[in-house]
This record gives sequence, C-alpha cells and structure tokens, in this order.
Amino acid sequence: MEIKEKFCQTKWGKICYWDFGGGDKTLVFVHGFLGLPAHMGKIKDLADKGVRIIAPYLPSHGKSFYISKGFLFLDLVAVFEEFFQQLGLRNVVLVAHSLGGALTLGLEDKKFIKQIILIDPALVTPEINWKKIPGWIKDMYADRDRFKTEAGKILFPPFFVCLKEFFQLPDLLKLLRTIKTKTPEIPAAYLWGEKDAFTPLPEYVKTAKVFPGGHHWFHWQEEKLIAEIEKFL
Repeated sequence: MEIKEKFCQTKWGKICYWDFGGGDKTLVFVHGFLGLPAHMGKIKDLADKGVRIIAPYLPSHGKSFYISKGFLFLDLVAVFEEFFQQLGLRNVVLVAHSLGGALTLGLEDKKFIKQIILIDPALVTPEINWKKIPGWIKDMYADRDRFKTEAGKILFPPFFVCLKEFFQLPDLLKLLRTIKTKTPEIPAAYLWGEKDAFTPLPEYVKTAKVFPGGHHWFHWQEEKLIAEIEKFL
C-alpha cells in the first residue's frame, strides 16, 4: 500500500500528513509528544481491509510547521479544528495517543467523529506531576528497543536523536503547561498502560481497559490495539 505524504495549509502553517488506503471507513491516527505517524505500527495494515488512514504530524514534528514561542494548547486545538474541516471527514474513528489524545479532547466540533479511542491521553488528570517526568523518560528509554521499523531502525530513540523536536523542546514543554483538563462530551474508549509514569490512569476514568506496560505499551502489543480498533470500524 502506497503511503502518500500530503500537506494541509492552515492559517498557522502547513500540516504534513499521511493519507493512504481507501473505502467507506476512515481512521485518523494522531501521535503523541515527540511521536510520528509511523508509530501507528501495524494499524497501517488496516488499509488493506478497505480503510482510509490519515495520520498528521503534530506541529514541530516532521515536516509540519514550527510552533512559535507564544503558541498555546488552544492554538494547537484550533489548528486541528481547521485541519479536519478542510479534509471534510465524516464518521471517523479517531485513534489518539498521549498529547494527540489531549488535543482530541479539546476539539469543539466532534460531529465528524464516530468513535474516539484514547491511548494513555496526556493531561486528563487535574495537573501534570512534573516530578514524574524523569520516570516517564526512563520508561520511554527502557522501551526504546521496541520502537523499530520492519527494517530494524529504531523509531523512538532518546530525545537527542529527534533533532528538530529536541531543539524545540522548551517551546513544546511550554505548550504542555497550557493544557487544561477536559472530559469528552461524546463516548470515548480509554486504553491505558498499567505502569504509565507520565499520565497515570485517573480515578474518574472508570471504563479504561488496562494493558501491561507503560506509556507506550501498544507498540509491542499491536494485535491487542488493533482488536480494540476493529470493534468500532
């Protein structure tokens, strides 16, 4: 299946995104902080089952525009409000991880969404516990060997290899601090790593399905993730 790289011009700048597959079903995958569309892993194989797959790069990731110093979380949400409107999507299954989950919860217009699947969404807890950030980095580093392409190249190495994102880290962290707690207005399926050190499962999320592992558990339990997604396609 050929993966096409496209661009969508928003008033803030261009969003680069993957668009491939086809059919009457659409799945959107939104990666997390310092992530990539490639982190969808075997989700891409659903394109062979008649599913159109769209996967944007967040701002300051890949070929998407760089954020400015004054860029806030509400601006991030507004960028994707415009992105989805321009693509004219309908009945979408939206799968979002971490920061991607936070921006999904922030969307005002969710009419185009059929189902939200949130994987360890960032900051749906009352506030960030910044003391736990080292634990999150340790968790990510420990899992680094699991983030590989079929060619064996590490996809999710330590921060210093993600050069573009690394140099923007201060601005990205400022953006994270502007995220406000929000509860979804429409039903959402929550999938959580039981040892997530960065966004531990909040008590008020009673319906979450918990899996072994940390913040990136789904990268080595892809079949389990796909089974959950297929329930809603």
